[in-house]
Amino acid sequence: MNRPETNAPNLCHGSEMGMTKDGIPKLLLDVREASAALSISPRTLWSLTSPRGPIPAVRLPGRVLYSRAALERWIAEAEQAGGGPGDD
Repeated sequence: MNRPETNAPNLCHGSEMGMTKDGIPKLLLDVREASAALSISPRTLWSLTSPRGPIPAVRLPGRVLYSRAALERWIAEAEQAGGGPGDD
């Protein structure tokens, strides 16, 4: 599958945040990890999280998690639309 060229950050590499103890990138990030990866506050991330906003989330009992792939898609779609992330 070809992915369009984008300047969207690759959330899978670059730091130890969002990595397992074995150095494997996590597939799902918690609110703290996802907001740090997006350089926004947890409160802003929460306001942008579906159903209030455009960012999809995985909801488990007592937890809200964010897929790396979904975050990267959201960034790429926002860039292609010409708006910033969160602009609908």
